[in-house]
Formats: sequence, C-alpha cells, structure tokens
Amino acid sequence: MHSDSLFFRPVQREDKDRIIAFTFNTWGDNDDDYIKDVFDDWLADPRGEFTAAVIDDQVVGIAKLTDMGDDEWWFEGLRIDPVYRRRGIASEFNRYHVAL
Repeated sequence: MHSDSLFFRPVQREDKDRIIAFTFNTWGDNDDDYIKDVFDDWLADPRGEFTAAVIDDQVVGIAKLTDMGDDEWWFEGLRIDPVYRRRGIASEFNRYHVAL
C-alpha cells in the first residue's frame, strides 16, 4: 500500500451499504456484525468521529472515536475490509485518532 493513497474522512450516509457488506462476517460463521445496528447512531454522534479509511475512492475500513468526557476517549468498532487487512491500515487509524 502506498501511504499517500490512504486517507481518512468522516463516514458518510452513502457509505453504509459498503460498510455493512465488508463487516458482515467479522466474527465468522456468516454472523453479522453490530456495526449495522450502531451505524446511524455513530453517524449522528457529535462527540468524536466515525471515521472511514479510504483507498482509491473506496471505504476499506472504519473506526469510531468517542469523547467520553474528562479527557477520556474510546476507540471502538475498528473494522478493516478483509481484502485490505495486513497493510497497516489499523495502525494508521490509531495514529489518526490519537492526532484528533
């Protein structure tokens, strides 16, 4: 992966179908993921950022950074499309969210 092709931006409503598709089998055995249940709430949450990792105009990962108050932050829901795993995207997510 070329690091200049990866960028982060807030998740957009139009990303939902793509995100639900690559998170569906996160836990294996064709089990769906809770991301579909929290997507709309995370999108509307003003306390942090629901972030998309994007390569070549395609969302390849997501994570949610939530402000819990008292200088406490929660990094949750990190998911990387299986096709894009093992490329350092999760590490870049961590760096991006720490910088926020």
